[in-house]
Amino acid sequence: MRELALGDMGWEIRVFRDRGAAGAWIGERVKEKFGNEDIAST
Repeated sequence: MRELALGDMGWEIRVFRDRGAAGAWIGERVKEKFGNEDIAST
């Protein structure tokens, strides 16, 4: 239900087993949305 309610806000919710996988996913999304890889490394 929470994901349905937040869906209209543009938020993406994911669950990862480790921090490295989460960081990689964030880096991919930043590159897709903004065309900039430097933001993800900060």
